[in-house]
Amino acid sequence: MSENSGRCFSMRSVIASALAVCLTGCGPDYGRLEPHPVSGQVIINGEPAVGCTVVFVPVDPALKGKVMPGGTTSEDGSFQLTTHETDDGAPVGEYGVTISWEATTWPGMEEEMRMDPVKPVGPDRLQGQFSSPGKSGVTATIVAGENNLPPFRLDNVKFLRGTEPRAGE
Repeated sequence: MSENSGRCFSMRSVIASALAVCLTGCGPDYGRLEPHPVSGQVIINGEPAVGCTVVFVPVDPALKGKVMPGGTTSEDGSFQLTTHETDDGAPVGEYGVTISWEATTWPGMEEEMRMDPVKPVGPDRLQGQFSSPGKSGVTATIVAGENNLPPFRLDNVKFLRGTEPRAGE
């Protein structure tokens, strides 16, 4: 076997490997569920909720364990869902909705910070009242095409003491 034939074999292996990676990594993802744009809003006790985490938990058996679209509310309480790519939406189906709202300050935070200077994750201002689809009672149906959901209006919500919204929050 000549020196050139070894290089040729080696080069063929590299090209074959690159082609295999490209064909598997660059082609369409047939197992990926197609998302459809979804926007909504969270209103708590009559005010837009800024910084809530909204997660859509599939009810449809075909979706369970495959997707869990989510988003974060902005200044006006609005959100867009993300499944695969930012703001791409959610696949068609029925969902239970969870909503949590991390406190940025809370009673005892200073003491926790002295014990561990890494800022801990804040507690849920909503005290877990909407932390599972069964507790929240909030549901949504996503259809093919654009989905502009009616606002999720949560009234008479009791906040974790010391984390109540302040004016403009």
